[in-house]
Amino acid sequence: MPKANITRFAVLGLLNMQPRSGYDIKRFVESTLSHFWHESYRWIYTTLDQLEADGLVTGRTEDRGERERMVYRIASKGRKALGDWLTEPPAELRVRDELLLKILLGSGGRGATRHIKRHQEQMRTRHAEIADLERALTGLGLDTAARHRLGLTLDLSRRLTAAHLKWCDDALKTLEAPAARGRKTRQR
Repeated sequence: MPKANITRFAVLGLLNMQPRSGYDIKRFVESTLSHFWHESYRWIYTTLDQLEADGLVTGRTEDRGERERMVYRIASKGRKALGDWLTEPPAELRVRDELLLKILLGSGGRGATRHIKRHQEQMRTRHAEIADLERALTGLGLDTAARHRLGLTLDLSRRLTAAHLKWCDDALKTLEAPAARGRKTRQR
């Protein structure tokens, strides 16, 4: 079976929640879904164009102050495609992690320590962002069911970042232990 273009379904799902412009979609992804999903403006607009060409969404120009914007709505054909996709089991989770690859292929030492400390800072930042989003859930304008589903994604993301932070602490201790033993041996 060919790999599904998940972005198509992410965009359809967001339009199923409410009509949005490409900018609105990108802003929602950045402010709400970035703990597990990222898309570029270019890819969102490319996807919207393709969805419209396929009859899955309709776009209409709306005035917004001084600017016009194209607002997209999901079509009945799009709702059916989204519903079909939602019933399929998700693809197997496959991790593609450059940090782990660099640790495996590198010689350890300062390079690995530097990479892990950088990852640790990124995870601390992400952990704080997730906590902020969890606190702001009620102000996002989502219905109760959508808030509940987003809460579940935030819960897993918070747990994953906590696990990454614990791993960073343990990995740094492991990398520092042989270096410390090496210094003691040389001092004798």
